Amino acid sequence: MAPILFFIGSFGAMAVWLFFIRPYVVIHGQGNKTGANMGVAIWVDWQSCGEIAAAENDAKGRRIYRAFGAFQLIAALGFLLLFF
Repeated sequence: MAPILFFIGSFGAMAVWLFFIRPYVVIHGQGNKTGANMGVAIWVDWQSCGEIAAAENDAKGRRIYRAFGAFQLIAALGFLLLFF
């Protein structure tokens, strides 16, 4: 069960970022390249998505933001269950 949760959480979060968060942030003009590793770029885009959604009171942006967070929690839970 733990490997399945880890897999779903990891790849679900990557898919949400690639197909929803990144385009959402770029459309709103905040798609900056950080020059760092991919993890930092994903985190910056996720935070930007939340800020844009809050500033514009955008329900779609909030759903995307929360879905990514949920997948991250699932991945973390799966990772922890691998060891306990």
